[in-house]
Amino acid sequence: MDDTGVVEPAFSLQALRAAGIEPKGDFEFKSAGATLYRPQAVRLRYAGGRQTFPHVSAASLLEGRVSSQSLKDRIVLIGLTVEGLDRDEWFTPFSVDRGQKMSGVEIHANAIETFFAARQIIEVSNLAMFLTLVGFAFALWWLDRQFEGVAFYTTVVVLIPAVVTVSWLLLK
Repeated sequence: MDDTGVVEPAFSLQALRAAGIEPKGDFEFKSAGATLYRPQAVRLRYAGGRQTFPHVSAASLLEGRVSSQSLKDRIVLIGLTVEGLDRDEWFTPFSVDRGQKMSGVEIHANAIETFFAARQIIEVSNLAMFLTLVGFAFALWWLDRQFEGVAFYTTVVVLIPAVVTVSWLLLK
């Protein structure tokens, strides 16, 4: 939203449209010939840390060391990625273990990827979380009744990879 209260579509959505790709999601709708934007926060699904997307320096491009053909049919973002300027660097989920901030242009690349693949992170309702926890507690209670002593703990330890796999699949 700008200073006058006008809602503008996000840069990442506009970049996809400029590339001829219609973003997936319910961020806008048409009514009586007008396009209405639904302003909402979107949780990005980061593809990775710094340097996840290909980088080409401006000097390499201007000096002809990189062919313009390598950029054909791609969305190209131009921005600073130099570390240490602190002007357009931000903490992301990948900053925690590496201690490195991500440049703004890389965050935009992640946003474009999120909208292109329609993979934004969706918050689970409190009711769904509660029911999942109750189900998990019931499953542990049932396993405790079925297996005695060491057999119970062995079964639970064997099932941990299954729980991790299901969680991972839900994030894909």
